[in-house]
Amino acid sequence: MGAALATVAAAVALSVTAGPGRGVSVSDIVEVTDLSGVSLSPDGRWIAFRTDQASIADNGYLLRWFVMPSDRSAAPHLVADGGGALFLDAGVLATETPIWAPDSSGFYMRALIGGQIQVWRASSDRSPPTQITHDPANVRDFTLAPDGHHLTYHVGASRSAIDAAEQRAQDDGVLVDSSVDIGQPITRGAWIDGRLASQRFTGQWFARGDILWKTPLGSVTIKIPDPPTQKASTVIGVAASSEGTASGRAIIRFVGAGTQLTIERPDALPVQCRTAQCLAGRVVSAVPMRSGASWLVTANDPAHQQTLFAWTPGSPRARTIASIAGLLNGGREPSEPCSVARSQLICVEAEPTSPPRLVSVDIMSGERETLFDPNATLRNDIDRSEQHLFWRGPDGAHFTAELILPPTPPPSTGYPLVLQYYYCAGFLRGGLGDELPMLPLASRGIATLCINQPAYAGARNATRDYQRALGGIDTIVARLSRARLIDRKHIGMWGLSFGSEVTMAVAEHSSLLAAISLATEPLEPSYYWYYSVAGNSIGPTFLKNWHVRDPSSDLQSWKVHSPALNVSQIHAPVLLQLPEQEARISMQFYSSLSRTSTPVELYAFANEPHIKEQPRHKAAAYQRNLDWFRFWLQHVQDPAPDRADQYARWRTLEIRRSATRLGKDSARP
Repeated sequence: MGAALATVAAAVALSVTAGPGRGVSVSDIVEVTDLSGVSLSPDGRWIAFRTDQASIADNGYLLRWFVMPSDRSAAPHLVADGGGALFLDAGVLATETPIWAPDSSGFYMRALIGGQIQVWRASSDRSPPTQITHDPANVRDFTLAPDGHHLTYHVGASRSAIDAAEQRAQDDGVLVDSSVDIGQPITRGAWIDGRLASQRFTGQWFARGDILWKTPLGSVTIKIPDPPTQKASTVIGVAASSEGTASGRAIIRFVGAGTQLTIERPDALPVQCRTAQCLAGRVVSAVPMRSGASWLVTANDPAHQQTLFAWTPGSPRARTIASIAGLLNGGREPSEPCSVARSQLICVEAEPTSPPRLVSVDIMSGERETLFDPNATLRNDIDRSEQHLFWRGPDGAHFTAELILPPTPPPSTGYPLVLQYYYCAGFLRGGLGDELPMLPLASRGIATLCINQPAYAGARNATRDYQRALGGIDTIVARLSRARLIDRKHIGMWGLSFGSEVTMAVAEHSSLLAAISLATEPLEPSYYWYYSVAGNSIGPTFLKNWHVRDPSSDLQSWKVHSPALNVSQIHAPVLLQLPEQEARISMQFYSSLSRTSTPVELYAFANEPHIKEQPRHKAAAYQRNLDWFRFWLQHVQDPAPDRADQYARWRTLEIRRSATRLGKDSARP
């Protein structure tokens, strides 16, 4: 082990942490507790935050709001139910930022309770939460007036109007135009605002909304009753929401492969941040500090490791406060900022093998102290062994990755390895999408390498990006193989979205992979026809990014990108675990591959978006991926009786492939 690590250290820049643990299960990963909505009260006395935890047993999420004193004189206490889980249209759990009352007596937040999204108030003490709005439509967002007595919120179509529109579509049939995703169940096929509802494209790539998304937003202002009376709120007028603070407004723009932070000040010219920290990383958030004119700026490096620094607009330098090998912010999304007190920051800390916890960060020294750790047991159980890798691809592109190693020494041939290519930030539950069980695989002797897609400048170009990925993967696999840390003959790969495209490019253009699993559909011609009804933006985007046109006139270009047209080049076993709406447009690939000797299985998950939401579906996908890679990379079968049929199928697929290779069988007609 020592010699192998020494060899790798000479080949790539890395750092290593290690520690004992019992190992990690699938349920451990699914049911990790996340922290979000971190907010400090105006008087600095209270910290509010939300805990978000999936439950496999309930197939749902438990969202809860807590408050704790900032002086740490008492443990956090529960102040409100966060209601039902709300998801962004791609399948990411939405966070909620609380808004404090000016007197710090409580805070306001949206919650899905009783089938309605309304604004609720939670008290700093243990008083029961109270409902503030009672609108016939779901509240989209809201602001609180400086006086603390008036609240302005925005709504779209009413719940009853949406219900009626969906029923008409059910009864009369659906007019299929450029807004309809025909891959979904035609009515009520997606989860929106906590219920199965009809979804429509809103015109920008795959952005989606409810069936009446075109309804103009209404703005309503109410007077908030004084606690504890809490009488029904009274509508008194319309008001516009304000932006920014007395310190100014932060504007972050993407420029090429980086970002540009500009502070627009109310009494001076705008100022751009051109410090070394701003130029070296990608700025993701900026919020004013509580004292002076400085701003707290959060930046990501290419490895999605975050640095916090204080910057005064106009100054050529900034002071670094803290930097970690993971996320140090206000929650799971990198752009959520820490909450700022006079002498400390309140942040959520999460690193590749260290699950989220709430910490305080001393503004002057950068020292961190744990305030609340809901994942302490899991943290102690993790077999920590990770390496942060940095290297250049053949074209000079900068690659970064997280290598998760098993806790035991590698075999003489090296560990089996599973690759993931796309995005690896914070606590690694599988990279973007959370379906590759990285830590459970490590507990069972399989290493995982989560590779961050390099930043790119200029227009997207799929062919260039595939070639860049192939070059970067070849380089790091060769180095790890030479170090005898990984077994080149036993490498698998998992992919979601762009990561699935890269996975299939590796499968088609190399002999590297011994097993494949995909969470989203591979690109194929039917994809174009499903999403290119006149007026849809997806067809033009295909031309811009993939340089493909109508498959009936440009089939050769499609052959460059579509595994469905190149199944003869795919020999590694393929597991497809797809949302139902994406499974429908993958049948050319699946059917074609099933008629060869290459092992393939397809599972479709009902009522799921691009990224699966339901905890039971997450758990099933994790477990099947764990079994799949152990079967093909380690030749191991779990003896659990409920998986006997699964392994019987896989053994049959393996025997058929072996027989074909020996010339004793042929591909099915």
